[in-house]
Amino acid sequence: MFIAQEDADGLRTLNDALRIWPDGRVEPLGYPKYDINYRSGTRIPESATITAQAADGSPLVVEVECLGHVALSAGCGYGPDPQWTHGVWRGRDWIETATYDLTNQSDPGIMIATQYSILDHVGKATLDGKVGYGLFEHSCAGRHTPSGFANGGSMAP
Repeated sequence: MFIAQEDADGLRTLNDALRIWPDGRVEPLGYPKYDINYRSGTRIPESATITAQAADGSPLVVEVECLGHVALSAGCGYGPDPQWTHGVWRGRDWIETATYDLTNQSDPGIMIATQYSILDHVGKATLDGKVGYGLFEHSCAGRHTPSGFANGGSMAP
């Protein structure tokens, strides 16, 4: 399990890196390095390399491939979508559906939901030739110098 949160200059304000073994043992993995490859013209990750350190000091390199994502700010109750906020009472037996064209980047609401908000990806992770699948959650808003984002409008080359 890897969790990291950084400020605009890359200062890590939250760091958790653990390997949890089937027998319940927990192995700290230090202070990993994250290299995220973004789709050109976006802030949507396509892949990531996470380099950590096992308890014995050996390198531990996890390759993550993003296999698709859910934009949590579009109909899931997170972020700026005013129609779908957590905990809003809509009445007994209330039901509604919504359709979002997440490819329409000219729509400011879609742009916020896909470029500046949390995306939950199906992640294919490979470590030492072994493959597993899980959640790869990512968000990068505003300036983030280590990623090459000079300001809030910057996108990957």
